[in-house]
Amino acid sequence: MLQKRTSLASWLLFVCLAAFCLFVFGNAGSAMSNIVPVQAAEEATTANKQAAAVATKSYAVQPQTTSADQALPGANATATRPQQVSLDKAQPSTQVSRSKPAVALVATAPKPAEASVPQQVTIQPSNQLVDTTCAQQGLVVVNYAGERKGKLRIEKDSTQYTYDLFAGSTESVAFPLQLGSGQYTIKVYEHIEGKRYRVAQQEQVQANIAQPLNVYLHNIQLINWQANDAPIAKAAQLVQGKATAEQKLAAIHGAVINHIAYDYQKLAEVAAGYIPEVAQVWADGKGICFDYAALMASMLRSQGLPTKLVKGYSPNIKGYHAWNEVYLADEGRWVIVEATYDSQKLAAGQDFDLFKPASQYQKLYEY
Repeated sequence: MLQKRTSLASWLLFVCLAAFCLFVFGNAGSAMSNIVPVQAAEEATTANKQAAAVATKSYAVQPQTTSADQALPGANATATRPQQVSLDKAQPSTQVSRSKPAVALVATAPKPAEASVPQQVTIQPSNQLVDTTCAQQGLVVVNYAGERKGKLRIEKDSTQYTYDLFAGSTESVAFPLQLGSGQYTIKVYEHIEGKRYRVAQQEQVQANIAQPLNVYLHNIQLINWQANDAPIAKAAQLVQGKATAEQKLAAIHGAVINHIAYDYQKLAEVAAGYIPEVAQVWADGKGICFDYAALMASMLRSQGLPTKLVKGYSPNIKGYHAWNEVYLADEGRWVIVEATYDSQKLAAGQDFDLFKPASQYQKLYEY
């Protein structure tokens, strides 16, 4: 009896132990199953944070403290950090105006020296047929006293200018060396008969012209005046109180186109070889295009404004024509002025521009 009770108690103890183990290990397994997802989530969260950090670096680059010689991240290895330029303070060769679009700069030659005062050359009496004493000032002087008419030819490189020489002249006459510095060939011809001439003298001269603008201030054959001529005195009066070259030009131009009318009869009768006498043109109050251009050049040159007398063609005027180019020293540029055309516009009560476009003029010769 006692033995049966012992066996029953043992069996009950076994069952209880089995149930306890089952409970304990069953809960442990459940707890372990819960730990795995937590670790995975933490690993996933860590990976996401790292990925997010990488993604953030791709868009929000932190300021670099590299030197100007150190390559920037993500750039070509030869690229360097650009130097900063202040827009509020001028930097040599770097500042760009924000009011105008940037344009390609073209290198320009230094501005010629301002010829504000006429650099007149005094012509000394000479027995030489061709006097090159003033060549360095851009002049050659001819003393032609032949009994027959003559010609003067001035050549440099492939360009040549030909002038008329008048028989029985007793005056020294100046001619320009307007082709710049270099070697000139000067030939004087004497008429024989018909179209035949003989060479009376030939000279070679090396001209080193230090002030090219002064060539267009001289008193020459085609632009010839005297200090006491009425238009020259008028020019001196007109420029009083004028501060700029353009103001002086406008004053003289206005006086010429108001005082001189176009002379159609003279145009029909003028002979070959005609050269204007500016004092006479002013006194007559009329003239042709050659007269306008010579008068303008004389008045402007006498007041220190370098001026060219130009010959060629323009669609504004029928036939061979003459006009002027004037150098505005304070602006550093040449401008085209056409008194003949403007005088007719003024007479017709029509507007006109003082400066003319170069596209409307075909220059053949300039003096």
